[in-house]
Amino acid sequence: MNTPVTDSSGSLCTSEKDLLHRWAEHYHSVLNYLPAVSDPDLHVHALSTAVDTSVNDDAPTLAEDRADVKQLKNGRAAGNDGIPLELLKCTIEPVSIALHRLFLLVWKTGKVPSDWRDSITVSLSKGKGQKTECSNYHP
Repeated sequence: MNTPVTDSSGSLCTSEKDLLHRWAEHYHSVLNYLPAVSDPDLHVHALSTAVDTSVNDDAPTLAEDRADVKQLKNGRAAGNDGIPLELLKCTIEPVSIALHRLFLLVWKTGKVPSDWRDSITVSLSKGKGQKTECSNYHP
């Protein structure tokens, strides 16, 4: 059953173009923020703060990467690569070694692959309220 959707002015969205425009409006309002205002006091405080030497800044170890693969939850959807998490866990040794090499490269160069930053946003109903309200959806 299709529920009518209204735009920000309250008018009924009657075409696919209207619906897409309404979703664009919604995401623009939800995901775009003004840049933060620089605070000189905060900058001075940051410069005068002592370095916390208790924080581990060592590169990840193979044992840590292996443990992270083991902790992946079963039954989750595969990513863009189509590889189910259960398969990664079944092949933990070669997977953790390959991931460890990749993580070390990222750690040493400071360059994160663009694929790690890209995402696909799908709007899902929260199951509450009117389905005509964009606020009842979450990405």
